[in-house]
Amino acid sequence: GLLLLQVSYNARNAPKDYHIYNPTTRRSRILQLTYIFHSNIVSQSQSQQLGLYLAYDPSKSLDYKVICVSFTAYSVYTYQVFVYDSKFQSWKVANGGKEFVVPYDVKFCDGVYWNGKIHWIRPKGESYYFDIDKDCVVQSIQIPLVERWRGDRVSDTYYFGNSNGHLHFVTMYLRQASESELRVFEMQDDCSNWSLRYRMDFVDILCYFPEVRRREIDFRDGDTVDYAFCVLGMVREENGEGFLVFHVPGKVVAYKFKDKSFVELADLRALHFSRKGLLKFGCHDAYEFIESLAPV
Repeated sequence: GLLLLQVSYNARNAPKDYHIYNPTTRRSRILQLTYIFHSNIVSQSQSQQLGLYLAYDPSKSLDYKVICVSFTAYSVYTYQVFVYDSKFQSWKVANGGKEFVVPYDVKFCDGVYWNGKIHWIRPKGESYYFDIDKDCVVQSIQIPLVERWRGDRVSDTYYFGNSNGHLHFVTMYLRQASESELRVFEMQDDCSNWSLRYRMDFVDILCYFPEVRRREIDFRDGDTVDYAFCVLGMVREENGEGFLVFHVPGKVVAYKFKDKSFVELADLRALHFSRKGLLKFGCHDAYEFIESLAPV
């Protein structure tokens, strides 16, 4: 029921504002990052924040926390974690006050809150998470992206998110001899393993939405598959069934894995921003939301 918003300005090196916002009550609170700048001995104009993440579980408490990962003042290769607690309306240095080092390709911009942890991925390496209760950064396991056939490639685009208590990673396998395939991986509750939860042959989408294919596949010339297609979300229902929400030119569609059916959720073609053959939204433009009177 709450959103963490970043407001950017056009001026070069202008600071960014961060707000906790409840769209139901239309109330908001601005987060002051002065403590972080002071702790890191950097100015706000240097924009050292790599990611801010909202940790909120109303089934446990109406209080929420915001986790911030920042460069340190001494090196862009070492990081520090800060936690804002709405109960006390203040920031503190986390991870026992210690700086930490992780590989350069950790996706801090794609952090996801799940099971009391902020998870960051490396699609082709070991992942990491920050355990909020234990106040520590932990190395997690690698997503098992193994090609099925020689010549397969894993797409650089992916979806990473949490739905109804399940953490998902969705990516596309680009095949050499036939159509591509979507795979949905799910993390075990104890963070010990990723398992392949769903698989979908991309030909099913191409049959219903032929406009998705924008260019023919030619692996001999080193060409990449160019699909007008983007995953917006992986949703899990209370009964455990799942469906994929994706964007094709002019439409937002749901694909139900159980019966392999498609349901059109939104027709965007009549809207002023719609352009024929083009996508408007990406994987970071859609969020699950439940109305709530939660305070900010």
